[in-house]
Amino acid sequence: MADIQGIELLTANEWTSRDGKASSKIRLVQWVSDGKSISVKLEKRKFFKGEDGTWKTGKADGFNKKDLESLRPHWPKIKSLMDSPPPVPGPGESVAAPEGGADDPGF
Repeated sequence: MADIQGIELLTANEWTSRDGKASSKIRLVQWVSDGKSISVKLEKRKFFKGEDGTWKTGKADGFNKKDLESLRPHWPKIKSLMDSPPPVPGPGESVAAPEGGADDPGF
C-alpha cells in the first residue's frame, strides 16, 4: 500500500467553529506518494477534533464566491507554488513551510 502524505504549502484562509471542535481551511497541498510528488492542489477542506482531542482530516468542500475573493491576494504565491513546487523532503527530513508559506504572517 502506498504511503500518501499531504504537505501543506500555504494556508490562504481558515475558520474555526465557535465551540472549537471543527474548522475549515483553504490551502495549497502538495500530495506525495512513496516520497514522490504526485500533484499540487488548491482545496477547501473540513477538519474536526476527534474524541482523543487530535485534529482529523474531514471532507473536501466546494468553493463559494467569498472563498474565491479571499484567494485574490494569495494568487501570485499560489501560482508560483503550483508552477514550481518545493522538493519533497527525504526520509527523516522535516517538512518546513516554504518562504511566504503557512507560517508567513501575511497569510
